[in-house]
Amino acid sequence: MIRFEGITKRYDQQTVVSDISFEIEKGELVVIIGPSGCGKTTLLKIVNRLIRPTGGRVYINGADTAAQDEIELRRNMGYVIQQTGLFPHMTVRENIEIIPRLKRVNRADIEARSAELMRMVGLDPEQFLDRYPSQLSGGQQQRVGVARAFACDPEVILMDEPFSALDPLTRVQLQDELADLQARVRKTIVFVTHDMDEAVKIADRICLIHEGGIVQYDTVEDVMKHPANEFVADFIGRNRIWSSPAFIRARDIMIQNPVCASADTTVMRCIERMRTRKVDSLLITGENMHMLGIVSAKEVQTCADRSVPVSRVMRRQFEKVSPDENIVEVLQIVNRGGLSAVPVLDEAGDVVGLITRSSLLMTLSRPYLDEMEAATS
Repeated sequence: MIRFEGITKRYDQQTVVSDISFEIEKGELVVIIGPSGCGKTTLLKIVNRLIRPTGGRVYINGADTAAQDEIELRRNMGYVIQQTGLFPHMTVRENIEIIPRLKRVNRADIEARSAELMRMVGLDPEQFLDRYPSQLSGGQQQRVGVARAFACDPEVILMDEPFSALDPLTRVQLQDELADLQARVRKTIVFVTHDMDEAVKIADRICLIHEGGIVQYDTVEDVMKHPANEFVADFIGRNRIWSSPAFIRARDIMIQNPVCASADTTVMRCIERMRTRKVDSLLITGENMHMLGIVSAKEVQTCADRSVPVSRVMRRQFEKVSPDENIVEVLQIVNRGGLSAVPVLDEAGDVVGLITRSSLLMTLSRPYLDEMEAATS
């Protein structure tokens, strides 16, 4: 959808961005983030040619933006900036409708679209369309700015720190609303911020820039779990993953190669295996580690005839989780059933791991242990 190829921008002897290449897929919300002065806003403005690169090309749907009329290019993109950019002498209606009217869209369609956009951003059109920006709160003005960006139903929307001037409560609310809106409309959005919390909340992928170059471009989950270098780890915060439990998956915390037994293993041998391996349950598996059942130490200890195969006493109905379930979902399953362990199974029902109550507790205590270690080192 949007492809950056070797983008470089220099002012005299200062290089602001250097040889940047990456691609944004259609319908993605990509956050460009980094410290002040790293070149993120420059890169955003190169997309709609408010800034011309010293070198390199930007392509949108395969077309070189440098070969397009820059006025028409901008009219076909949404653009939201920090201070809303609303014209103070125009009403909300006039601000929203300015580009559609320049493009000579049918008047009835414009009016219907304006009302639809106001409702989309949570404002009553009858109450707000004929007000002036000065009659709105900061959050309401920013909502109008977002509505105006969507006015011509553009494929691409550029957002340059649109919420940074708002109070924290309004900012969080608008972040949530943008995430919900994007889930419905799936526009290609390029969003600039210096706030990692904001990026984690709204992004599909994060492009982290430092000193004019990309240091990591990846999904939010992979950036938090696998920072590319020390700068990334420090910038995002080394324990940030723990404030976003939805990104901690069963595969990240499970015990690999759990203790198992085949269905025809005798109860006596199962007892011995539990004793020597210091576990209180066994996963009973068939061919290719296919999960057949589970048996606890208590269940085998109370079995009268310990020469019988464990298939006689194992439980065939059991709770399980998939590798991609997050830690919150795993905790709910463990607590709901009062379980000491829950197997992790793939789509075929084969065992790939095990989560125990003790491993969960160790995982949840890890950020606090890290803090204690840092404080004493």
